[in-house]
Amino acid sequence: MSITDKTLGIEVEFTGDWRDVGRHMQSELRGTGIDLRVEGYNHVTRGYWKIVSDATCGGELVAPPLSGPEMMRQLPILLAAM
Repeated sequence: MSITDKTLGIEVEFTGDWRDVGRHMQSELRGTGIDLRVEGYNHVTRGYWKIVSDATCGGELVAPPLSGPEMMRQLPILLAAM
């Protein structure tokens, strides 16, 4: 199996105020077609990217389940916005 046959999900942990990071990223992502929402802490799988609080580090960027190629397309855009 190759990455094109897989569905992927990732979390990127970061320090700092997760709300501020989320609002900044939402602004940076306008016009990209990537849906990012800022939510409180939860473990609910969503159909969109989300920023949530994380007690161990500050915040997390959490991916929706995406195909390998779609993850590889979107992830660099999100990391650049971060």
